[in-house]
Amino acid sequence: MKYQYMIIAFLGIALSVLVEYSGVFHFVEMKSLDVRYNLRSSLLQQKKISEQIVIIGIDDPSIAEIKQPFILWDTFFAEIIEQLGKYQAKIIALDLIWTKHIDDFITRSDKERNALRRALLIAQNKYHTNIVMGVGAATRVNEGSEVVEMDTSLPMKQFGAIVGRNGFGVVNTLPDADNFIRRIKLYYKSEIMDKKMLPGFSNLVAVDYLGKPLETEQEELFINYQLNKTFSVLAFKDVLKMARVNNSDYFTRHFKNKIVLLGVTNVSGDILPSPVAQETPGVVIHAHAIDMLINHNLLNKTPLLLTLLLNILLSFLVVYYSSRRSIRTAVILTIVVLLLYSFANLWLFNHNVLLAYVVPILLILWSFGMTFFYRFVSEERSKRRLAKFFRSYVNEQVVKDILSSDKPIALEGKREKICILFSDIRNFTTYSENLPPEEVVKTLNEYFSAMTEVILDNNGTVDKFIGDGLMAFFGAPLYIDNPTLAAVKASLQMRQRLELLNTKWQQEGRAQLNNGIGLHTGYALVGNIGSDKKMDYTAIGDSVNTASRVEGVTKTVGVPVLITQAAYDEVAQQVDCQAKGEVPLKGRAAIFVYEVKNLREGI
Repeated sequence: MKYQYMIIAFLGIALSVLVEYSGVFHFVEMKSLDVRYNLRSSLLQQKKISEQIVIIGIDDPSIAEIKQPFILWDTFFAEIIEQLGKYQAKIIALDLIWTKHIDDFITRSDKERNALRRALLIAQNKYHTNIVMGVGAATRVNEGSEVVEMDTSLPMKQFGAIVGRNGFGVVNTLPDADNFIRRIKLYYKSEIMDKKMLPGFSNLVAVDYLGKPLETEQEELFINYQLNKTFSVLAFKDVLKMARVNNSDYFTRHFKNKIVLLGVTNVSGDILPSPVAQETPGVVIHAHAIDMLINHNLLNKTPLLLTLLLNILLSFLVVYYSSRRSIRTAVILTIVVLLLYSFANLWLFNHNVLLAYVVPILLILWSFGMTFFYRFVSEERSKRRLAKFFRSYVNEQVVKDILSSDKPIALEGKREKICILFSDIRNFTTYSENLPPEEVVKTLNEYFSAMTEVILDNNGTVDKFIGDGLMAFFGAPLYIDNPTLAAVKASLQMRQRLELLNTKWQQEGRAQLNNGIGLHTGYALVGNIGSDKKMDYTAIGDSVNTASRVEGVTKTVGVPVLITQAAYDEVAQQVDCQAKGEVPLKGRAAIFVYEVKNLREGI
């Protein structure tokens, strides 16, 4: 891999680390987490109802039917709590916050004032049901950490002697930037409890249910919402009715050995946005958190080092194939990588592994995009250099074809099957000795211009001028279906153009010329050959030498255009030729040659 591509990969990795730590895309990452919650539920999991948790919801119909201010509901809570304890609810957790005490404002009988305390006491001491009471808290930063501040009078002052200090949990949730609730804190530092850690509401319920502390050292967790799982939500008014008639079957069926959450579910109450729904009751959010904790279903974030190693792998993989494949192939491979990463991410998420999604996806796109941007810039620069280089060898259309071709041009050298053409002016030495140098040069320039034009028109490559001779080849740098046929056409047209030049020179009173052309088809090494001071795009090899010697024997055979057996085999169906038999070649074995007559009709 070129160092420029390695720089792109390392730069992408560095940017991914910076973005990860800065939290620039945290909002988008959280939205992608919501998508994963929903995809997991709809694609990978079956619908089910929790058998461990039930919710008693204070909904709008209950409020409408009871028709009393909520501050007076403590007696209703008492009726339900006593029955829950009686019928063996495992835990009663009150997701309720009292900010005022009704008895500070009105006078009630002792029975009414003490109803809730009495019910809690009976449920806890007589029926051995664990009680968890929620407390609200505001937080402030003190010496670099969050400290909970709360009203010490309610509800701790009212119920602390009954449930004890370990019976209170903070019901606060942790909103993200979009106000969605995706996380909970397990502990809060409380000033009113001698700066001891006060458990979060969900944490305390789970610990009481399991009978032991959670096996995690984290203080903050993502809630592993199981959107396929729902919780039985019973209307407060219905449960109250069953409590008043002491319906044992109802309470046993719905609450025995279960966690019972009592909280507000009406639309104007404790409603928060979450992955469950835009308007999710807080008690439902706690239910999901508790379900996660008691079932040991925690979301485990991948370690930062593993995430970094994954990003390195993704970046180098995408840069590697993007630097070597065509854009179409690279696009397909990038789509495959994106899909595979997405499926793997979702599969891991289904197994409770939380792997970053947005930053790795952006890294894949960055690696692909920047690699092709660099390739585009460097290839455009290379194409301009190629265009400038080849314009002296081939026609403008071939230059354009070279630049638009997906196949690379191997300037460093490559064996290609080509047809080599050599042409020489007959008796040029005698001709040049009898004329002024200026006229010789003028005639040569006119001759070579005409011959070059013909060769270029037939997509040939003009290799070099050798005194009064020239060398050209067909089939490189751009591929031609039948380079030999193109060379034969060029040879016949060169002869025609020479006739036109001779007619012109005769009219001008100048001497006329004759030439011979030899063709051979075979493999040759084609590339940029020379020194560090001067390079030429040329062909070398035995096939080139053979073509040169075939041109030489046109004089002895007495014909203008000769081709070898190898060349004839390529054009036998398109060209009329006359066999001339074997002719000796200097320095090598004799070779069978043909005189080119003309193209067959329709060619």
